[in-house]
Amino acid sequence: MKALTFILRLEEPLLATQPNAGEANSATSYAFIPGSMIRGALVRLYQEQKAISDLAGDPEALSLFFDGTVCFLNAYPVLPGSGARMLPAPLSWFTDKDAAGDMRAKILDFAIAEDDKIQKPKHPKGEFLAGTSAGVILFDPVRQVNVHNASTDRNRKAAGVSQVYRYDALAKEQVFGGAIISEDETLLKVIAALLGKTMFLGGSHTGGYGRVTVQKDDPISPDWQEYQPENTRSTDGMAIITLLSDAILPAGSATAVDALVQALGVSQVENAFYDIRLVGGFNRKWGLPLPQSWALMAGSVFRVKKETLPVNAPSGIGERQVDGFGRIAINWHTATTQQRVPLKNEAGIVKADLTPTSRKIAAKMGTQILRTRLEKNLIAFLTDNLNFSDLPSSSQLNRVRVATRQALLTGDTGAISAHLQSIRGAKKFWEQARLNGSSLYGWVIGHSHMDESQFRKTFQVAENLPTVAEETVVLDEKLIHEFCTRLIDGVMKLAAEQSREKEGR
Repeated sequence: MKALTFILRLEEPLLATQPNAGEANSATSYAFIPGSMIRGALVRLYQEQKAISDLAGDPEALSLFFDGTVCFLNAYPVLPGSGARMLPAPLSWFTDKDAAGDMRAKILDFAIAEDDKIQKPKHPKGEFLAGTSAGVILFDPVRQVNVHNASTDRNRKAAGVSQVYRYDALAKEQVFGGAIISEDETLLKVIAALLGKTMFLGGSHTGGYGRVTVQKDDPISPDWQEYQPENTRSTDGMAIITLLSDAILPAGSATAVDALVQALGVSQVENAFYDIRLVGGFNRKWGLPLPQSWALMAGSVFRVKKETLPVNAPSGIGERQVDGFGRIAINWHTATTQQRVPLKNEAGIVKADLTPTSRKIAAKMGTQILRTRLEKNLIAFLTDNLNFSDLPSSSQLNRVRVATRQALLTGDTGAISAHLQSIRGAKKFWEQARLNGSSLYGWVIGHSHMDESQFRKTFQVAENLPTVAEETVVLDEKLIHEFCTRLIDGVMKLAAEQSREKEGR
């Protein structure tokens, strides 16, 4: 397939509004630039250049924009430093929930083989991917949320005359890669001539949205491929079909899977991982929205028997293929596992540095995530079956609790062990006391002097700590001391309650 490829750099935030995106007064952008939006902008440029209003009577316009001879694909994020157009991440990829944000965690493809070892499967973070020699990079475009105020009287802001609304748009200074494909190179050359250095895409142009600069590739690619199939791996007689864009399938089928079976011409789907969303569009000439339809979401994955696929499998299915809908890939990913690598580790790629304030916010968010996990594991430890025997008096146990409170204030857990070691007459009762068959005295001393490795084991802290915006949490001594102290305090509270029951209080 011949293709005109180009780069779109956002000079302003871009609002590619998706339907059913929340509040009626607000708008949320897709994470990509729809092909219909690019086609619409080029139609407008063509009309201005040709000075015609009725495109239905122009044979060239019909071939360029309407009869499907030329298809305008979605513009997806570009891998920084390489210029490669990313593609939607497969919905069959899963990792453990606790490692979903880990940039180095391995990813399992459930379309190839499921793994019972993943207790809490979750999609890894990142809507788009790019393959590299080291592994796969998952990426989410940056968004920019702006609050606006519309008033019938622009000099007055008050209830009844003003309306507050929010735009969740693609942030400026990002780069997206687009492609326009056709077997007719002549038509692509006509479109290439229309592509200027600047275009306006999306909505709210007068509000400071939608200005992009265009960098088109020259010459037109004679044999362009949207993806590289993995032919070297075996899928045991199965073919893996992945949607590279939303697919609007004909109505009338009982389920979305049935519609896909009909569109592809296969006998049945062996396994499916998919989602749906509402899609629409906008006709700027008439100032009206296009009819909305439910579509299979980009990234949906279906496993079918290879022998049932047509010999010449289509590259697109469903309706509105001229707008880039219904693009499919066959055996694009056929490995059981994928190694995820962070963007910053890829050679030649440099991500924009965060501001000092943003770094502090990211670090604070990561610490809060870690604290939430520690709180959960602390509760799990204290609600587990703790078996006490031969306990000291409740007053002795409560004195240790007083020491833990002092330790929380000073950040020094040594005050707890110092208190126990200073006991004279009651020390023998502490040495006789047992927690789950082991010495309660030794347990308190040991947990008041835990190092990082012991702490990780006790609180089940994974090797890879949470990362937010490339800012990795640091497991510092202050956090270790706090949760060790709270753990001792919680155990002492439970022991004191049991001791009081035996004392008959």
